[in-house]
Amino acid sequence: MELRGGIPFTALILSLLVVACSSDAANDAGGAGRDSPNAGSASLAGTTSSAGTTSSAGTSSSGGTSSSGGTSSNGGAGGKGTGGGSSAVTLAWSSPAVNATLTGTTDLHLAGRGFVNVEVFQGRTMVVRCTVSADHASATCSVDTTKLANGAVTLTAHAWDSAPGASFTNDADAGPRIFTVNNAGTTPPTSFWPSGTDGLSRDFANAFGAFRGRPTTSNWINEHYLTWDWVTAPGLNGTLDGTNTVKVYDLYAGWSGVMVLSMSMAGRDSDTNYDQQMRDCANGAYDTYWQTFAANATAAGRTGANTVVSPAHEFNGTWFRWNPGVVGIDVWTGCWRHVYTAIHSESSLRVVWVLSASSNTVKGGDYSVNSAWDAYPGDAYVDIVGINRYDFKSLSPATTTNWKDTCGNTQDICYVATYARQHGKMIGVPEWSMDRGQYGYGDLPAFVDMMYGFFKDNADILAFENQFDNGGSGDWSFYPENATNMQSAEEYEKLWKQ
Repeated sequence: MELRGGIPFTALILSLLVVACSSDAANDAGGAGRDSPNAGSASLAGTTSSAGTTSSAGTSSSGGTSSSGGTSSNGGAGGKGTGGGSSAVTLAWSSPAVNATLTGTTDLHLAGRGFVNVEVFQGRTMVVRCTVSADHASATCSVDTTKLANGAVTLTAHAWDSAPGASFTNDADAGPRIFTVNNAGTTPPTSFWPSGTDGLSRDFANAFGAFRGRPTTSNWINEHYLTWDWVTAPGLNGTLDGTNTVKVYDLYAGWSGVMVLSMSMAGRDSDTNYDQQMRDCANGAYDTYWQTFAANATAAGRTGANTVVSPAHEFNGTWFRWNPGVVGIDVWTGCWRHVYTAIHSESSLRVVWVLSASSNTVKGGDYSVNSAWDAYPGDAYVDIVGINRYDFKSLSPATTTNWKDTCGNTQDICYVATYARQHGKMIGVPEWSMDRGQYGYGDLPAFVDMMYGFFKDNADILAFENQFDNGGSGDWSFYPENATNMQSAEEYEKLWKQ
């Protein structure tokens, strides 16, 4: 993706998909409308869902896809569309009892018939996927209550007659059950991960924080198209809003958040001889530039705690010239290692390797490699493993709210988090948002739910995340609020609010 003032993301062609279907039609068709962007957008209790119906248990039916919806049907133990009557799937709470006190890791038990997948939710966020018995008549849900705040907690449970992410015929809801969480001697989770948006200016960052009810503590800053004299200038030159030249470090002096500097590796991406410049970079031709850049950052008080460098982000696509498609993997990784080594020779700045989430497995067209991991430069040259994630249709169904349903794809958020944990790395998400072009679903609150769940569950290794707002314009923006992504912006504001 590109911020205003930079080169636009030419791979996107704008379009708008508007799909409307009634819940009755979805029930009569046994899951028709499952490709609708709103099919899995569940509503909170007493609110109207995006399909135009009001749910009785807190969330509306997901309309045809097992799991990934965080959605329930009618509030009782009946199947989808049955109003609690007979169905091939039933679900009811077994234990603990209502108002029971939960501590540590506690097993919740449910019973019924005909279910393959059972999940427990708090509001619209999945808490746990349960273990289902071989006879499909009972489920055990092991909940780590230390991740929940002490006090009253309302949980709901939902069941489907298919595996996670697969089409289903019947589903059922166990209804809400209130428990009391009491982990004596422990502090309930109160801290929030570093979170923000585009670093156009301090004023925009402050306004965005006011909109969502939580100050920005991370900013993505576009420094793609700088000449070397700007990169090496004390204070780091930039035109963050596309017009006015500023000293970036001066602009953010005294700000305690994480600055993510998105940069080219070998000069301006627009240079006609960029491929040769990549080869020169791999031979160390630009080491002194990067050393000067790093030394200036150190002199300005920038450290690994408050500054991250993101060279050549989304390299696995061909929409930026800094991809390895022409020069090859060896040249690309060679250049990266020189940049990383030069930066670390003069500073403690952290360096993040950022792929664009993708389901592609064949080089060609929009993709520069078979897999982004083909261009991984090695753990010794990466501080943070990063990914940019948009709501592309190729990555997950519109109903997906559980990030773990992406685990089968090695180029998506689940695998990135898994890899980082296995290799002792932090993770970073410099950009994420909706996409209204031909590749995305557009205004999709379910996607916001999924990303929030991902950040929350991986907060212990999350270095930063930034909602790509494009300065309030274009297809990705949440703020200022407008008709573009109104439902998603409202969901974001509700979840991120302090």
